[in-house]
Amino acid sequence: MFTDTYLPTHDGVGHMVSDLARSFTKRGHNVTIFTVALPGCPLEESESGARVLRARSIPLPYYGQYRTAVMPWIKVTGAVEDGGFDVSHLHTPAMMGFTGLLAARHWDVPAIGTFHTNVKEMQKSLPRTRSLRMFFRLFWFWGAGVYARCNVVTAPSSAAKAVLLSSFRRDKQSPVEVVPNGIDVERFHPGITTPDWPSRLDSNGKPIITFLGRLTLDKGIHTFLDAIAQLPEGSCRAVVAGDGLEKEKVVARLSSEPALGRAVRYIGHVSEEEKPALLSQSQLWVMPSTADTSSISAMEAMSSGAVCIASKIGGPAEMIRNGETGFLVDPHDPRAIARTISHALSDAESLSEMSRNARECAMDTFSIEKMADHYLELYEREIRAHSRET
Repeated sequence: MFTDTYLPTHDGVGHMVSDLARSFTKRGHNVTIFTVALPGCPLEESESGARVLRARSIPLPYYGQYRTAVMPWIKVTGAVEDGGFDVSHLHTPAMMGFTGLLAARHWDVPAIGTFHTNVKEMQKSLPRTRSLRMFFRLFWFWGAGVYARCNVVTAPSSAAKAVLLSSFRRDKQSPVEVVPNGIDVERFHPGITTPDWPSRLDSNGKPIITFLGRLTLDKGIHTFLDAIAQLPEGSCRAVVAGDGLEKEKVVARLSSEPALGRAVRYIGHVSEEEKPALLSQSQLWVMPSTADTSSISAMEAMSSGAVCIASKIGGPAEMIRNGETGFLVDPHDPRAIARTISHALSDAESLSEMSRNARECAMDTFSIEKMADHYLELYEREIRAHSRET
């Protein structure tokens, strides 16, 4: 597997690749993850049975938590000397992912790509300069070109599939299949009481409403704050957890808007050890994102029993059954989001039922084991097809 983002960088792609690799190794498969080097991380290590090899890298401008590999082919060719591979799975289309495509050609094995990130929407969080617009446009065409040269591409939702297909040239495209993302549903579950987040947040019995993700415009952090500002004062304890480009503006708003500051606690990065408890103890999880091709965070929240209020645009609209396992809203309308929050909190019995429905949906649909089953079937099918062609 090839990815330009991986643990300990905490994002959906990194966690999904880690969980998928762990599931594969439990079943006896040999997994090597090629990724970027991070400060303080060894260049070679073993994680839950998977071999992790890191190529030297430099940080990206603006998104400093992400990095790009420098001459990653050197790391890959060194690994080939230790044994062959049956398939090359690209999880990102940047330098490391592109190297995975080259490696597939070099090893003469199938290349499987997975489209995780809609960078068209991510650019809305960055300064609107001509050079950045040009960079994102070129990177989008580059990424589409990488995916178009794979044997097959997967997308986590039909919406993501449509976005990718719309960017392929008619004379150059790969088949695209929908394979839903998965999470560890045993790790994220209702009833986790330690640590005691209500006490930490001084909620005083008020329901906890959580925003957990990157603090960027495309994730809708300010829309979330605008919605909370319209709720009756003292009706809830809102939590903003995460880091990102909008952090300083978020902190400034909480300082300059007294009522909002009393309603919202900014807690920064939440460790992976404490995240399940926060989600389990939250009544609502709200993310008015415009960029999600799927949403690992929403899956984790649903598995934890938190009722999700998410965007009716993109991948989340396919994950959530509106009014049954959560709510779908216009991500550009904070008034509608505030009304949905008030409606959800007004009926404790219905909210409890929806929480149970969300957990059952996650168990039935979002298990990492089911995702691993899909990919293993796909790998085996593509290996057989490639063997016939050669």
